[in-house]
Amino acid sequence: MNKKTKITLNLSIIATLLAVSAQFYTNYKINQTLQQFPYYFSDKFIIHVTQPKNTFFSRELVFSLENLQDKDHAKTEIISTKLTALPFAIIANSELPAPLIKQLNEKLNITIDENSIHSKFSVVGNYLQSTMQTKFRDFTNINQVLETNLNFAAKTKFVEIKTALSAFNYNSVTKIGKLTGTYTLEPMGEHRYDLIQANISIDKLNLTDGENNKFDFDKLNYQFDKSFNEQTYNLNLALNYDKFTFSGKQKNFEIQNSTITANQVEIPNYLNFYEKFKQFNEESSLKDLVLTGLDYLFENKQSEWKINAKEWRINDKEMHLSTLKNPSLRLNINNEKKQQAQITSKFTLDSFVTGEHSDKKVQIQDITVENQISELNLSAHLSMLKKYLFDQNNQVPFDTENFFKKDNPAFIEDLTALIQEYHAQNQSKIAVKSIAIDDEFSLKNLNFDYSDKVSSNDQLELKLHFLIDSLELKNENVQFTQLTSTIPINLGPLSTIYPIYYCTNNLFALTCANNIGQNTYDSFISKAITDFHLDIPDAHFSTEMDTLPASQKHPPITASLTASVKAIPNKKRADFLAIGDKLEKTDLSAQLNIPASLIQDMFTDSESESTKLKMQSNAWLSLYHLIKTDNNAINPIFELKDDAYVSEYIQKEGNIQINQKSLEAIRESEVQKGN
Repeated sequence: MNKKTKITLNLSIIATLLAVSAQFYTNYKINQTLQQFPYYFSDKFIIHVTQPKNTFFSRELVFSLENLQDKDHAKTEIISTKLTALPFAIIANSELPAPLIKQLNEKLNITIDENSIHSKFSVVGNYLQSTMQTKFRDFTNINQVLETNLNFAAKTKFVEIKTALSAFNYNSVTKIGKLTGTYTLEPMGEHRYDLIQANISIDKLNLTDGENNKFDFDKLNYQFDKSFNEQTYNLNLALNYDKFTFSGKQKNFEIQNSTITANQVEIPNYLNFYEKFKQFNEESSLKDLVLTGLDYLFENKQSEWKINAKEWRINDKEMHLSTLKNPSLRLNINNEKKQQAQITSKFTLDSFVTGEHSDKKVQIQDITVENQISELNLSAHLSMLKKYLFDQNNQVPFDTENFFKKDNPAFIEDLTALIQEYHAQNQSKIAVKSIAIDDEFSLKNLNFDYSDKVSSNDQLELKLHFLIDSLELKNENVQFTQLTSTIPINLGPLSTIYPIYYCTNNLFALTCANNIGQNTYDSFISKAITDFHLDIPDAHFSTEMDTLPASQKHPPITASLTASVKAIPNKKRADFLAIGDKLEKTDLSAQLNIPASLIQDMFTDSESESTKLKMQSNAWLSLYHLIKTDNNAINPIFELKDDAYVSEYIQKEGNIQINQKSLEAIRESEVQKGN
């Protein structure tokens, strides 16, 4: 044997030994991988594997899925695989088992014609790639294709899945256009995975309900993003679509370019809304669904919801078309301190137009509505709902015949404690650039502010302020400019008012109706009427008034008010009589000033344009007759001071005076004038 032959033989032996070693190593890695089964997916499913056949170069594997949500934990064979083990590499060809194909055909109204799964795995590179293609015919007998690609990242152990579906017609009324999706699974410890990202796009989605109402989506996209901490997770959801159309018997509407997002921070890991909703579908546990819904909204540190759209178009059967441009709603909840929670909301709308094809067209421009609640003991209010909304059978009692039947002492005790812990503050703002109703009514730049807070002496301090730049009543030839008012109110005691507020609030009303008797509820109302006191320390109103079109500038109309509605405790009278007693004992001071120049040219020989406009207007005539009688005398409730008609009303300790005169003196004066 020559030297060259020896070298070749030695190399062949070495190569064979390496190949055999590599094959042993490959089989070792296969065995090592199989020993890691079963795998758990988000506590919903377990993936098992069995090995019916095993040789040095090939294996047969069967993967099955165990449903943990099923009472019997039934297993379903999902993939049959033939592995070919090569040195440092593995090739797998798989198929769906015949029983599974039959089951899918029945459930999805399809006929699977062809299915193939090809996988490659490198022992050295430690990568896994798998491609699945399913060809089937849907309900309409149209050929469709579903492709799925799976990639396993060795370093991070993450799994990435991509899917593409040509289309799918489930039946004649449920149709899905082209669908694509990407999904990312994150390892959550040994043998456990959870979905952390998803992005699903559908070209078209057409649905029809049992009443033949149609729901159609164009370019629908759903995004899901989930990140984990030790005890909590963060969740971001987004739903976008180019167009949504609803077609019903009575009404049609269309939404264009809409986005809905929900972002939540630090949700407890035990809270899984999907699982609870699925459980509700199976067991019809309304209580469980409602309580989980409350947890989903509020059991986190912070959350934000947004809804935006480019346009809404609503059309009813009478062809009354309404259009909303760029509506936007945002809700923020800060739950970091649940005894001092803060909830803010903001709604904006560029324009609202309705009645475009009717007799009356309404147009509103640039609407903004903002609200903020702070220092709210959210945990106490949620506790009341969770504890008292449902009866012993876990149902919400809606039978009005059983409302207010019997006192629940525990409920009354908790309601009393809730009142003592109420320290919330509210702030609201409304702004509207313009409102127009045909050619009859026009308003520009409305601003309204409201605030309330609980003071240290069991009172609620409220403040209202509004400003309107201009208001025009075109059919009445009248316009008002710079309408402004400020009204401060002190209301108390809160301990007697809050039970009525709580029991009439839509969110809490059922807890009252099913946990207190009629006598107790009536006593709440009676005590609130007799014991409450209301003070208006200094309210003001002013506006400028003129004809339309404008004729001349007048001094403003002004009004002021101070009032004190006093408590009348220990009064045992019917509620409406108690109200009368309170009004009788109210101290009140009000003053109204109307410039004399506003009506001085009415019922004269003047030929001015201003006079003509006023004499053709019911509003101007009503103002004139408010101030003057039919014989052109000044109404006794007014007197002329410094070029203004002034009416001053004072009520104190049951005595009433108008312009420093008692009602009796005014009557006597009128009688004497008549004589």
